[in-house]
Amino acid sequence: MKVAVLGAGIAGLAAGWTLQRLGQGVTVFDPSDRVGGKIQSLRVDGYLLELGPHSLQASHTALYEAIGDLGLKSTLLEAGPEAQNRFVYQRGNLEPIPLGPAALIRTPLLSGRAKWRLLKEPFIAGRAEDESVADFFTRRLGPEVVTRLVDPFISGVYAGDPGQLSIAAALPRLKELERLGGSIVRGALISRRQARKEQTGKRVPRRRGMYAFRDGLQEIPDALAGALEGLLRLGAPVDDVVQSHDAWRINGERFDAVIATSPAHAWTALPGNLRPASPPVYTPVAVAHLSYPQTDVGSRTDGFGLLIPAVEQRRILGILFDSSLFPYRAPDGEHLFTVFLGGERNRWISRESRADLLRIACEEVGDIMQIKTATAPLFSHLHLWAAAIPQYGFGHGAFVRNLDRVERAHPTWAFAGNYRQGISVGQSFESGVDAARRLVHRLKEDVQHHQEVSHAE
Repeated sequence: MKVAVLGAGIAGLAAGWTLQRLGQGVTVFDPSDRVGGKIQSLRVDGYLLELGPHSLQASHTALYEAIGDLGLKSTLLEAGPEAQNRFVYQRGNLEPIPLGPAALIRTPLLSGRAKWRLLKEPFIAGRAEDESVADFFTRRLGPEVVTRLVDPFISGVYAGDPGQLSIAAALPRLKELERLGGSIVRGALISRRQARKEQTGKRVPRRRGMYAFRDGLQEIPDALAGALEGLLRLGAPVDDVVQSHDAWRINGERFDAVIATSPAHAWTALPGNLRPASPPVYTPVAVAHLSYPQTDVGSRTDGFGLLIPAVEQRRILGILFDSSLFPYRAPDGEHLFTVFLGGERNRWISRESRADLLRIACEEVGDIMQIKTATAPLFSHLHLWAAAIPQYGFGHGAFVRNLDRVERAHPTWAFAGNYRQGISVGQSFESGVDAARRLVHRLKEDVQHHQEVSHAE
C-alpha cells in the first residue's frame, strides 16, 4: 500500500513513521522547508529558544516509548522537583498553585468563603448536558475558583477563554468523573478504586514528571525525519487532491490512501466532501524570549513559571522560567524567560508590530519579575503564531463526529492532529499513530472481504 501523509508536523511524522514500521509505502508532504510544525527549537548566541512547546509529559506512553526507539534517551533531560512549583500572579505577588488539600486551605489565592464553598462539591448534582469550562467549575466549585485558578490554567494550556470552551471537549476527564460519581471528588475515588482492581497482580509502571532534550524538542521531529529519509517532500504544498474509484491523486501522483494532518485552517485544497463542517477556531499567540542577569531579578524563579488571571488586567498570559527548568538554556549567570502574549483574551496582538509586542513583553516582565529599573534584556527574540492553538469550543464534539463521518464514507482517508485527540505534543503524536493503524486495519479488512467474496464466487 502506498500512503500520502499531508503535513510534516508531529502528527504527520508519527503517522509516516508508524506506516513505515508497518511495512507500508509512505510519502510525507509539507509546504514548509522544515519538519516539526510548531515544534521549533533555535540555538542563538548561546541561548536555546523553544518557539512552540517547551516540555513533554512522561505520562504520554506512546511518545515516550518512541523516544527510546529513535535513540534519543541519551539527550533526555528530566526537570527537577522545583518544576512542580507553579505560580499564579495575584496583586503583585507570585502565589504557589495549591497541589493538595492542605495547600488549598492555606493558599491566599482564595478567600475563606471560597474555601468553604469547595466543601459543597461532593453534594452538588451532576449535569448530563455539555457546558462551558467556566460554567462547570462555577457550578461545582464556585466563581472565585474560576477567576483565580481555572482562568489562568485555561490561558496557559489553550490560550483560551474558559467561558467559550466546552468542558466535554477541552477537559473530558473531569466531565467523565462527574458522570461516574455524580461529583468530581466521588468520581475520582471510584476511578481510583477501579484502577487498583484492574492493576491487581500487574506491574504497570506509571511514568510521571516532565522532560525535554539538550537541543530542544526539535530533536524529536528531526529524529523522525531521519527515520523517514527519502520519504519526505518538503517545500511541497498540496494543491490538488482528486479521488478516483480505487485511488487518490495528490498533485497528480497516485496513492492508495491518505492521512491528512495539516491544521484545519489549511484544508483549502481538499474537496468539499472531505472538509468536515465546523472546524475549530485557532487563537494567535506571540512568544517572546528575554534574558536578564540573575542578580537583577528580584522575584523568585524556583519553578516552572507563572500564569496570570484575566482579572489582573496584564497584557501577557504568563511567563516560563526556562533556565530554572533545564540546563543549557542560557549562559551562566542569566535568567531566560519565555513570555506568552495573545490568546482569546488578547487577539489585539495580531494588529501590533513585532517591536511593540517585544516592548510590551519587556515592560510586563520588568514589573512582574521585579527587574531592576535600568536593566535592559541581555537578549531578546519574538515569534508570532497567527494560528497557534485550536479552541475546543461547543461545536468541537460535532466537528470530531464529522471527521468520523468522512472517514466512514472514505475508508482510505484518515485525519490526525491536535484538533482531534488533544492539543499536547503527546496527544498529537498518538493521533498520528492511531490514524496510521486505523487506516492499515481498514485496508486489511477490505482486502480480506474481497478475498472472501472471490472465494465464494
